[in-house]
Amino acid sequence: MKTKLMHQAEKLLIFFLTFVYWLRNSFSREAGNGHAGENNILIITRENGIGDIICLLGAFKALQELYPAEKGYNIFFASEESACGFLARIGWGQSLQLLPVRLKNRASCRDYAYSHKQLSQFAWEQIFSLGPLANYDRLLLLGLKARRYNVLWGGIERRGRLGRFLESLLRPVSGIELKYDTMLFAVYEKALSFFARRQVELELPYIEPLPAANPIQIEGNKYCVISIGIASNHVNSFRAWPIERFVAVAEFICRELSLDMVLCGDKGQLEVTGEFLSRLPEDCLPRIHDLVGRTSFEEWVEVTRGAEFVFGNDSGYIHLAAAVRTKAFFIMGYHNYGRFFPYELPSGKVPDDYQMPVPISAERPICTFCNSFWLLEDSSEKLAAKAVCDRCVQEKGLYSCIDGIEAGQVIEVVKSYMAGR
Repeated sequence: MKTKLMHQAEKLLIFFLTFVYWLRNSFSREAGNGHAGENNILIITRENGIGDIICLLGAFKALQELYPAEKGYNIFFASEESACGFLARIGWGQSLQLLPVRLKNRASCRDYAYSHKQLSQFAWEQIFSLGPLANYDRLLLLGLKARRYNVLWGGIERRGRLGRFLESLLRPVSGIELKYDTMLFAVYEKALSFFARRQVELELPYIEPLPAANPIQIEGNKYCVISIGIASNHVNSFRAWPIERFVAVAEFICRELSLDMVLCGDKGQLEVTGEFLSRLPEDCLPRIHDLVGRTSFEEWVEVTRGAEFVFGNDSGYIHLAAAVRTKAFFIMGYHNYGRFFPYELPSGKVPDDYQMPVPISAERPICTFCNSFWLLEDSSEKLAAKAVCDRCVQEKGLYSCIDGIEAGQVIEVVKSYMAGR
């Protein structure tokens, strides 16, 4: 077990290594050696959830058009191994060169050394940092050879004095600061337009059909997908909608819509799925197809593609549904409101078959975006509202803005949609 002192020592060592690399690269530049990257373009982000990466797909395509392979450009993507693996499985491993790095543990000298080794294999023509920057990320970028850095400032990470100092050393740099609650599609479109010095139009994310058979074979192919839990690796469990409300919605789908229901999720959601099934009335059980932890990733994508609609609590599943052109309804809290939902469509053409995800929410509180608590610190009114939410978390285990969403709201929205089919 590492002590606090050991963590601080590792952080200091990371700082030391970074400035050694930075000084070496600076002297190399002044000596006239330059940092020509042989047309190597690097995209890097610490955001590694499925939803985060799906939101980036339009930016990837835009960068491929800005830096085409026909002109000799090589585009690399660096993030956590899980994000690189996801891209490989949906077919992007052929057009992007994937570089797994370790960004989660900001006090691990071993992880820093591994990431630096991965990224310093190449000199970079351009580096695009398309996500919130922690000081660890700034240090990692400082240690690389690059002709130009293109960076998003601010966002959901606090920019302290140290962060600003490190940013001042990134030279030459194009930096743009966007509000923390700007929807990601708009973030990428505005940022890439600024970096490219011309209007860049993003397309909506799309995942091509994968080489996997849909394991759900139902007469008429009429079913919906329900995702009860949230991603098992998510640090925030307080946004999980109560199981009894999922049960109420499932009863409606079974008895009023006569649809089969496919339960999807990873093995980390087996427990919550078991509790859901134990509460479901027996007459609804024949319509349940429990695939939680039982499908390959590719099968899960195709199950989602074939559904009438998806209903869930985790934003990753909703981004996936939109990317395979399936309607989605989802429980939306306000802990990071605006950044992922509601969707703000990019200026590129919207496909005729596109299905806009539908958020279902309670009344908007004044303590919106509480995930970044520092954004509330300048307002006693916001802090008071956050204190009320904190009591709800202590008593019920969920945010008050999630607790305020009733099953009846979901039922009415789904009923209206299905009536218009």
